[in-house]
Amino acid sequence: MTTQPIYIRPSAEEVQRAIDHPEDWLTDPTCRKPANDDPSEWDKDHHGYFIAKIFPVLDMALDIRQLVIEAYLSYRIVDGVRRSFEQDCDGSTLVPDSYQWGRYVKDWQGTAHDYTFWLHHKGLADAFGRVWGYWASNNLYRRAWLTDGRYFRSVVWWIGLNVGSWPRWCGWV
Repeated sequence: MTTQPIYIRPSAEEVQRAIDHPEDWLTDPTCRKPANDDPSEWDKDHHGYFIAKIFPVLDMALDIRQLVIEAYLSYRIVDGVRRSFEQDCDGSTLVPDSYQWGRYVKDWQGTAHDYTFWLHHKGLADAFGRVWGYWASNNLYRRAWLTDGRYFRSVVWWIGLNVGSWPRWCGWV
């Protein structure tokens, strides 16, 4: 029998510590470059790698950085098994997640967007007290792609997101 999941989310202080000291994650077992040709990477936890190696070099707005790191530090435990939020989300739905750090790794923009939807459906604010509405959530996704210099992708995928995500936001799917 499966027990109810226990969700563990970081505090604002834990998120800020990860932002201020990404080097602390260099010794984490999840801080390894994902294998580019291994489909099993899709179901692995990469939070240490993203926090220590990827996020520090991206020039993100503070609200994006805070939300993304919170998403990557969040996890759930079911029947004694720990699964990160990254492992449980689907990345960017209906679009390829293939990206520069590994072909079988979910993009961080989609992981963060899925996290805002999860917060909405649970009736929760993020660690910093922000409540993410539909437009703010979708704009976070667009702004995150712009952060990464993906201008065309940010517009095209944002339009698709606005057309296709409202049924899920409303809880119809």
